[in-house]
Amino acid sequence: MKKVFLMCFCFIAMMTVTGCKEIGPGVGKIKEDIPQHLRVLKINDEEYDLTVDSLIIDKRATDDRDDEVYCTIEMSNPVYEVQGTYNCCYEYYDKGGWILEYAYLTDVKVKYVSDDFPVEMQDMLNTNTLYDKGMYGQIVEHYDVVETNWEQTGDSNFDILYDIKTESEYRVLSGIYKITLSLKPSDGLSYTWTYEKDRSGIDATWDIVGTYEGTYENSYRHNKKYCKIVIDSYDSQTNSVHIEYFKYDEDKGISSGDSDCEEYDITTKVERGKENEFSNPHTYVTIDLYRDDYGGRLRFEPDRVSYASLELEKVE
Repeated sequence: MKKVFLMCFCFIAMMTVTGCKEIGPGVGKIKEDIPQHLRVLKINDEEYDLTVDSLIIDKRATDDRDDEVYCTIEMSNPVYEVQGTYNCCYEYYDKGGWILEYAYLTDVKVKYVSDDFPVEMQDMLNTNTLYDKGMYGQIVEHYDVVETNWEQTGDSNFDILYDIKTESEYRVLSGIYKITLSLKPSDGLSYTWTYEKDRSGIDATWDIVGTYEGTYENSYRHNKKYCKIVIDSYDSQTNSVHIEYFKYDEDKGISSGDSDCEEYDITTKVERGKENEFSNPHTYVTIDLYRDDYGGRLRFEPDRVSYASLELEKVE
């Protein structure tokens, strides 16, 4: 009997000692051990400290020495909420117990929760002028801002609506210039606000009806140019134009005698600026004037008129 009692006592003691080892760290320790760099959200040049609101263990694989854990994590601050999968791995040491070996985040989703406009993009609300730039950084168009409004359109998306009106000598731009902001991941918990432009809400009114003249004389080369064009109608919707009078002299070119359209048998072809990365349909209007086998291009820009490289002025 004493022998049986002694064996039972030893078995119970062994089980008690074995049971003292925790099978993997608990949720509290996992939350406490989350590395600091996984608690900081970077947006453009701003950094936001995050508070862990929730951590739920979805699955784990544990043995005597290793514990691999997969959790759903939610973190936040007053401006952003972050949700994702927190993956971590612990190793058990006889002295020190369960020690975190590595941790990382996957499937991260960031939501903007503030009622205010993102501080990182605040300068876009305070601008009085917008610019479109060309391939080499040159300004190809500018827009004068009358009023600016914005609205949140998604978890991390905004539309900025600029009411613009730009008046030039031959053109008036008006309408809505829209910029759409989107929060895009860069690396880990680093995100960047990106934007796309939409100029489809802008209309251009061209005032090109009138009389235009230009003269150029180079005494060194004995080169003389003269041009007079009278436009009596232009329809920007159909790109149709009527030229009432046209005369162009260049040395032995067209006769210097006065004439009109019917005698010159002029046909016209109107072209607008094209929508692409560097310009838009409101940048210019060109009118190709054809006379038999001869032709030249009349080009209207917001503050400039030219024909066959000759600068013209509106005289009436």
